Amino acid sequence: LIRTLRGLMEEHQQELFYNTLEEVLSDFRGLKISDLLKQNQEDAEKISKLGLELLKAKQDLATAIREEKQASEALSQTTKMWQNAESFCKDLEQSLEDAQSELADAKEQVDALKK
Repeated sequence: LIRTLRGLMEEHQQELFYNTLEEVLSDFRGLKISDLLKQNQEDAEKISKLGLELLKAKQDLATAIREEKQASEALSQTTKMWQNAESFCKDLEQSLEDAQSELADAKEQVDALKK
């Protein structure tokens, strides 16, 4: 019984395999080799164009990253210069206040001497 079942299963598998193979081959009967080669060439051209577009996009991205880095550095330098200018202005304001205070003291001394 087991041998019979095994034999039936093997026959069924072989029949299924050959039916599937026949279906696959029937799909390719209408195609010509030249059609397949032409399609492969068209596919290769599409892939090549896509590769060039990808390369261009990578170059554009690298350029944008470089420009962004340069802009960031310029902004950092400008910020530092601005901070230095603010510090210098504060120092000047302090010096002006000190000078005005000294001038007021000097005026008081002159007024005291005049009396």
